[in-house]
Amino acid sequence: MEQKNDMLGVEDIVFMLLETLKSNGTFDEIRRHCVTDIDAKVQYINNFNMF
Repeated sequence: MEQKNDMLGVEDIVFMLLETLKSNGTFDEIRRHCVTDIDAKVQYINNFNMF
């Protein structure tokens, strides 16, 4: 007899998590925050290298 596996795989969980984050706007908010941090660090490094 074949056993039914009702557990979700990692891919399923990641997909559901990303879809939830995207649907409520959180994904874009996190992305914007990360891009802002990266831009700030690049500017800091460029200013630091001028000396």
